[in-house]
Amino acid sequence: MVAIIGLVFVALLLAVLFFVRGTVKPHVPAAQPTKGDTRPEDPRATGLN
Repeated sequence: MVAIIGLVFVALLLAVLFFVRGTVKPHVPAAQPTKGDTRPEDPRATGLN
């Protein structure tokens, strides 16, 4: 039961995050530089792996 509730809670958090990102994107162009910041981090993560 706890695991199921945890999974549902995480799923709801992800849904809210994606919804907020979608709503903030058009209004605040500052969200775009954050994407640029996350892109360089991906190669770093793969290099660490």
